[in-house]
Amino acid sequence: MPRGTRHTLTGTLRWTRFGYALEMDDGGIWRLDVGWGWKARRNIGRRVTVEGVRSGFDLLDVYCLCTAAYGKRLIASGRRKDP
Repeated sequence: MPRGTRHTLTGTLRWTRFGYALEMDDGGIWRLDVGWGWKARRNIGRRVTVEGVRSGFDLLDVYCLCTAAYGKRLIASGRRKDP
């Protein structure tokens, strides 16, 4: 997948030594750039849906984080990026 492509992914939000990560059901892991102002910590261990733009091999610049079960938007930045 080339850089700059939009992705909507669902998985479990994790905290790693590198920051936030999304653990997929198939075993894959995406690193997430959620910015410093987001309060995603309370959702660690929960299933979430992430919308973002790919900016590296396994890195997404996140512009929306929603609960997977209810579709409730938890966090949204005003920085939606169009490739």
